[in-house]
Amino acid sequence: MPRTGDLLILSREHHAALVLARKAKKAIEHDDASIAQATIASIEAYWRDVMAQHFAKEEQLLQAEPKKLDEKAIARIFSDHAELEMLCCHSSELDAMERLQRFADLMVSHVRFEERVIFPQM
Repeated sequence: MPRTGDLLILSREHHAALVLARKAKKAIEHDDASIAQATIASIEAYWRDVMAQHFAKEEQLLQAEPKKLDEKAIARIFSDHAELEMLCCHSSELDAMERLQRFADLMVSHVRFEERVIFPQM
């Protein structure tokens, strides 16, 4: 489905997020602590530079269109956003490889859900 306006910008940012998830998976395959830490630093930078504003924009759009979307779908988006923020910024309880794996898996499923389910409804 073609995207326009805010959804076009968000979709382009989704592509960059999927690239970052792929980078996290590659770091796991290397099983090297220095590569893992460098990848985590990239994820943290992406959070600061793009993802925090991206999530805020999505949440603003969701709140503006509450009747178009299922409540469970909206709850999932907010829950995913909270967990991704934790993985990007506050994951000291997870070791680096666990953090990268969870980030990669959740980011891919989250982007697919938004692109395939949420954005077409908007």
